[in-house]
Amino acid sequence: MENIRPSDNDYIKNSSKKVIETVNYNGKYVDVTTIRNRIISMSIGIIALVSVAVLIFL
Repeated sequence: MENIRPSDNDYIKNSSKKVIETVNYNGKYVDVTTIRNRIISMSIGIIALVSVAVLIFL
């Protein structure tokens, strides 16, 4: 058998593929960035509520 080496063009095509990380969430596969964005949004909302509560009581 010959050793077949892929051409540079094939390497460029294969290296530009994007890998999407997913998580099984409620029986569906969800992109990790979606979960990360939800967590960040909820934490910002909680921080805002706590800061408003502190401002009201002080």
